[in-house]
Amino acid sequence: MRGKAQFYDESFRYREWYQGCGGKVDALHGSVELTLSGLEATKQWVAEPKRDGIWCAAFMGLESNEFYSRTQERKPYSLDTEVVPCLEGCLLIGELGFGSQESLRRRKELGFDFMDVFDILFHKYVWVGDLNGEDRRELLERALLKAPREFILSPRWTTGFAQQYTMQPEGLILKPAQGYKYVGGGTKVKYWLKAKKDHTVDMVIMGWKKSEAETKTNEAHVEYIACGMYVAGELKELVHVGSMTRELSHDIAVNYGQYHNRVIELKHFGQFRSGALRHPSVVRLRDDKHAEQCVFDPESLSAGSFGSI
Repeated sequence: MRGKAQFYDESFRYREWYQGCGGKVDALHGSVELTLSGLEATKQWVAEPKRDGIWCAAFMGLESNEFYSRTQERKPYSLDTEVVPCLEGCLLIGELGFGSQESLRRRKELGFDFMDVFDILFHKYVWVGDLNGEDRRELLERALLKAPREFILSPRWTTGFAQQYTMQPEGLILKPAQGYKYVGGGTKVKYWLKAKKDHTVDMVIMGWKKSEAETKTNEAHVEYIACGMYVAGELKELVHVGSMTRELSHDIAVNYGQYHNRVIELKHFGQFRSGALRHPSVVRLRDDKHAEQCVFDPESLSAGSFGSI
């Protein structure tokens, strides 16, 4: 166990506390939902919502708090709470409500900045990272009982994985139900599994920009293609897409006239009310579909999507 002096020791203050997911839940049984139900049946996992804010480690001191990014950069966040006596001596791991559109939606709904807290590594100046996950969870729940509203305990479920996956905007993180320690050190551990949602949408190719990258100077490639949809009867550019196969990138650059105004299917992780996509990539061309069939209506986005802002 580490005491109060070591909590403030520079080697601990600037240690990489980040720990990510090294595994992925794939559709092994027909769909991700079925795979999740199979994992749930083993009773070896717990599920938490996948957040996509800004990961941080929060050092809660007697006179001030310090928030650090996954790369140990100190961030000037206060969450309107400079000192939290009930959390003194705690190192909280979580995500600040910034960054993603879903986080912005929640900030607007709540009316204040917040931090989703899902782990604790120091409790009252004592190192607890070597405890198993369930024991740390119990300490975390106890620590947050009297904490200000800005510190939100991240939910955890032992049942209903498939349903929660459907309901959560980003997807789920699965962790062993018991018996694991926190690793940290900037690593991604294989015993954390990510069930991340992705979606597809059909758009119209409207233009392109040539790549100036040094790795693509021997032959023509695109930096991105500009894609759009019909909004209120008018074709509108909505997104730039740079993720595609090298072969397609080259062919579009050389033969763009054959691609202009064709329909292309894009994979993404959420659509904004503006129509833009989060992390878009090319799936395939859709010669079975006409450009006029690619219509976007912001009001059609579901309440749980990125379009709530």
